[in-house]
Amino acid sequence: MLLFGLDLKPFFTGPSKKEDPVHMCSTSPESIRQEVEILKTDFNHRIKHVLFNSILVTYMTALIPICFTQNTLYYDTWWVAQHVLMTWVGAFLPLCLHALSPSYLDTLHRCALHLGKWTKVENRNPHMPYSSWSELQIWQKGSLVKHVRGLFKAEGCNNSAEPANTTHQRFYFLFEKPLRVLHWLLIFTWCAILYQIVQLIQSSEWSQIIGLSFMLASNYIPLFRLMRDRHLLSKAYKDQASSPLRLRSS
Repeated sequence: MLLFGLDLKPFFTGPSKKEDPVHMCSTSPESIRQEVEILKTDFNHRIKHVLFNSILVTYMTALIPICFTQNTLYYDTWWVAQHVLMTWVGAFLPLCLHALSPSYLDTLHRCALHLGKWTKVENRNPHMPYSSWSELQIWQKGSLVKHVRGLFKAEGCNNSAEPANTTHQRFYFLFEKPLRVLHWLLIFTWCAILYQIVQLIQSSEWSQIIGLSFMLASNYIPLFRLMRDRHLLSKAYKDQASSPLRLRSS
């Protein structure tokens, strides 16, 4: 309920690759901002779905068995807590890879390039030429505009965002770099794997060794897929990195 409110449909439906949104290279600033709102809502829904399902898997596979243990059975509370956490990690990573496919991240990235970014100019020069911001115009990089919230400078190649709009700023920050989300997932995966390796080295009981070995092996699959996706996407964006002023088109 904390994730989806009173709407029960998201509990039973999840993101499908067949339903991935398609980026439309529009020249209308209003259409670009509307697309950003749609993609932002879709991205938030996918993250909520990943969190809900990963928590549900952890609850059913790790927490429920503990509730049915006999009172006479002794178990290491600290080890059980780590096991529950690693179970959640093992469910979270595959769900993330399914929800945030490379093609989907590419769509978000291209939309972010069309959206652009504004930076507020603090040290205002009274003789600095500027224009009044218009929601019907796409502003080029370096443009100075006067908005009700201050003076802003265009930082993106093409800028359709509204100055001082926090939603647009967050969207551009997350997806302006095509590999940013993948890098975060890679760091998270490597940290989880290294932690499990350390725990495996320190473990002496056979049950802990077997459990850690299985979870460690299962995390190698998301790691391989993330490394593969990063390698392929870095090659795909190599031309764009060499000519950053050229905006990609679909």
